[in-house]
Amino acid sequence: MNAKFIAKSTFLLFLGLLLFLAGALYGSWIVLNPKPFVYQPGDHLAEFGQEDTMVVAISDESLNLTAQRSVPNDPFSVLITYSNGDAPRRCRVNPDLSGLLDSLTLIVARKNVELDLFQTDYPVFLGYLELKKEAVDLFSPLYTLRRSPDGRVALQTFTSVAEIEIPAETFERLKTLCGPRPPGAPR
Repeated sequence: MNAKFIAKSTFLLFLGLLLFLAGALYGSWIVLNPKPFVYQPGDHLAEFGQEDTMVVAISDESLNLTAQRSVPNDPFSVLITYSNGDAPRRCRVNPDLSGLLDSLTLIVARKNVELDLFQTDYPVFLGYLELKKEAVDLFSPLYTLRRSPDGRVALQTFTSVAEIEIPAETFERLKTLCGPRPPGAPR
């Protein structure tokens, strides 16, 4: 082997390593500093088939509700636990989640909301919502729901926020799938 070949090979190896490191650093920067997605009216934030939805969960400062099924189009088994120590409630509800599943499985943006205005323009915390196609779904986003004083609902996913077309009453009805809250439960 001649010295020229070794020098050229070493240079190319070094250049390849340098490009690899630059790409890795850039990729890490993108992951750690994501740019918010700007939603347009009509954009779908979540789109599930009713038969594909196996788990619907919502939690707030007073309760955790999980509605789950193992077979598409089967009824949901619901478990509600309360932060004040009240006894958990269990029930079964029909496959359309008492009429709520259709509105939850297609979440449509009404308009984009700037992230820094999410808590000020929508000051009422409604809860965290999670929709899953399987009981263990590592890629299902956790949605943060907030309501404005005039009743509009906004949803945050990662660093993006949109006002959505689902009324706040839908989420309140979801929290009472097993009937009204027990007396003394915090609101």
